[in-house]
Amino acid sequence: MFPVPTWQEREFAPVQYGTTGERIVVALTAVCIVLCAVLLALLLANHRAPVIRAATPSFCAVSIVGAVFMLASNFFSTLVVDDAQCAAAAWLLTIGFTLTFAALFIKTFRIWFVCAVHDRPCARRIAARIGGPALCIGG
Repeated sequence: MFPVPTWQEREFAPVQYGTTGERIVVALTAVCIVLCAVLLALLLANHRAPVIRAATPSFCAVSIVGAVFMLASNFFSTLVVDDAQCAAAAWLLTIGFTLTFAALFIKTFRIWFVCAVHDRPCARRIAARIGGPALCIGG
């Protein structure tokens, strides 16, 4: 049987990003965030190009920002976690997912709205009630 250590012999010395796996994840996350920043800069620099305008740059920018939030949550998902890091990881992941997919859902709603609702006689009334705020978000 192994000897059980006494309380004085036990020690806990946590090290952030102490394992090789954690360092690799942090490095890949940082590279992906830099790529998202470059993509966002290119999007903003070329926002008047016809292809970018057709893709609605505001929705694309919101999706990229959401992806950056989701990637940033990886910095707080380590093996040594306190309450603040746990909360930050959960909040960043949730907000990032919401931003990314909200832009996609609103863009899909706009396409449905343009294709389906304008065939009806009450399209202006529906646009004023429902579609106005959703259509104004995308510019």
